[in-house]
Amino acid sequence: MNKTIKHYSLVLDIIGIINASLIVLSINSTLVLNFPEYDGLVHSWNVFGVLALLIPLLVAAEKKGEKKIWKIILLALSFLSIPLSKGNVAATSWTLSLLIFMIPALFAPRPRGKLLMTRPRIWSVLVFLVAYGIGNISGLVELMS
Repeated sequence: MNKTIKHYSLVLDIIGIINASLIVLSINSTLVLNFPEYDGLVHSWNVFGVLALLIPLLVAAEKKGEKKIWKIILLALSFLSIPLSKGNVAATSWTLSLLIFMIPALFAPRPRGKLLMTRPRIWSVLVFLVAYGIGNISGLVELMS
């Protein structure tokens, strides 16, 4: 019985990380694809690079987020990682993404030891609908998909 519950909890955590990744990608792609500053690999880094930072920070917040010193360290790391983006638009989108996920991940209540932001919620659909609408208005097929 405990193995089944542990396996189910692991699946929910993975779904939650995928959900957070999709929301972050929709926020970043909405801004970076509509206002491109660079081409090539730098452009791809501006869209996808925040995931390389956000996922380890969310996992660390899940594991070590109970102590106050870890909250301060993780929040400082999230803000110190913003200069890794290239350009003003990417820095703005990375700041929004990290603020939307790291502040609640560190300071939201933890029912039964789990974070509130790792579980998929119905409000996530609104972010995807906004990204689809902006992609439809601006004519970007990548953003609509």
